[in-house]
Amino acid sequence: MSKHKFIIVTPSYSSNSGGVIVLHKLCDVINSLGGEAYVYPYEENYQLNNLNFIKVISKFLLRRFTYYLRPFKMNPKFKTKRLPISPYQLSPEWITIYPETVFGNPLNSKKVVRWLLNNPSHNFETGENNKAFFYGPGELYFRIGPWFDEFYYPQSKTSASYLQVFDYPLDLYNEKDVSPIRFGSAYLVRKGVAKKIVHDLNDSICIDGMKHSQIAKIFKSVQYFYSYDSISTFSQLAVLCGAISVVIPDENKSADVWMPNQQDRLGIAYGFDDIDFAISTSHKLKEYINSYETRNKSSVINFFKEVDEFFDN
Repeated sequence: MSKHKFIIVTPSYSSNSGGVIVLHKLCDVINSLGGEAYVYPYEENYQLNNLNFIKVISKFLLRRFTYYLRPFKMNPKFKTKRLPISPYQLSPEWITIYPETVFGNPLNSKKVVRWLLNNPSHNFETGENNKAFFYGPGELYFRIGPWFDEFYYPQSKTSASYLQVFDYPLDLYNEKDVSPIRFGSAYLVRKGVAKKIVHDLNDSICIDGMKHSQIAKIFKSVQYFYSYDSISTFSQLAVLCGAISVVIPDENKSADVWMPNQQDRLGIAYGFDDIDFAISTSHKLKEYINSYETRNKSSVINFFKEVDEFFDN
């Protein structure tokens, strides 16, 4: 257990956002291990300039309006609590954990950890790495895995270890009530918006924006799932439902660069030529996912040790 207490800055819980799910799950795992962690509502902040002033102000006002209309949600299955006091009143043993999307240090925290759930420069609107970001000195960074770029920031440290916490809705994604005859395909675009569609769109269903219950039902009936988003949990979830999962490769990126750890590629074809590998290793992926809670706890215990050493020196 860590000497520190944690604030995890996150949007309201949404089962349709992998990044939001793991932020809330991190809070759950810390508390399950006997630590003390709270979630705090993410309020988007922006870099203003002469070119984006009107757009940013409009977006800010819209988000602030909808924020007050929508309650901040948490997953009732998680040991997750909302911070009961102002973050500006906290003592020095507190650490703020920001996702990589947060610009600057809006809570003015003395101890900052940033959990890189994507490349900090990733632009979700274009799918390119061209977004401005601003971090600070004396911060500690953890990547969620080796499939994102190595990251360095002046006067701060990027851990050599990964903070890997996941949550899989195994009550939905399984092989119960699968269709005896599979037909057609499903596909996901999301962060692969810049890629050209290369699979046969006949009898193909786009799952972008659908609810998990709908997606699971589709995965249990189609033969193939194609993901243009090369880093999506849906590629694994499709396998759990018995579909053949294919990731459409990123340009000029080999499978070894896409997923350096072969264990992370189990059950998934990186391109059409890799389908035999996906089929032959699908059973190993299912075994691997079933052990995710144990791996979550191990990763967070290592995280405790590193943050204590970093911020106590």
